[in-house]
Amino acid sequence: MINIVAKAIHHTMEFGDFDIYVVQDDLKNEHVILTRGDIKKGQDILCRVSSECLPGTALFSAECDCKQEIEYSLKLIAKEDKGIFIYLRQEGRGHGLALKIRALANKNKGMDTFEAVECMGLPADAREYSIVKKIIDYFQIKSIRCLCNNPDKIRALRSEGIIISEIINIPVKATPYSLKHLCAKKKHGHVIKIED
Repeated sequence: MINIVAKAIHHTMEFGDFDIYVVQDDLKNEHVILTRGDIKKGQDILCRVSSECLPGTALFSAECDCKQEIEYSLKLIAKEDKGIFIYLRQEGRGHGLALKIRALANKNKGMDTFEAVECMGLPADAREYSIVKKIIDYFQIKSIRCLCNNPDKIRALRSEGIIISEIINIPVKATPYSLKHLCAKKKHGHVIKIED
């Protein structure tokens, strides 16, 4: 079971209105859910699971694709007028903000996004998705169409017992700063269509 600690209507500049929820996990970390339309007990519900990226989404980073992925996902959910967007507060692939910025310093030296973390003795990805299963169960969603480019995330969500009926890849535009990052992701199995 999840602990919903707040709920309101969220008016967006580009994508219309959503219901916004704040949910606490067992460690009292707060995560955000946006829903649109009647998703309760739904099947094949459009879903995006994003992890926090302060540099990319709030500080205009040219080095990552997080903001583009969020915008694409919310646009699709708005177009269908139904879906769920789950924003997990696990910055830096689960390592935290300070380590993410240390990894950025390593990227500044020429390392790719995976090497930059692994050289510090950390796993490339430490994210955890058990809360997502609890959120899906809370809304009694039977299956999702997952907006995702990362096969490891798909495997992790399925290992939690989430039924994914379709994977929808998200196209991204590269910048001179993000191209190496995107190519490293592709090398590690991510399915990314890089647009001109």
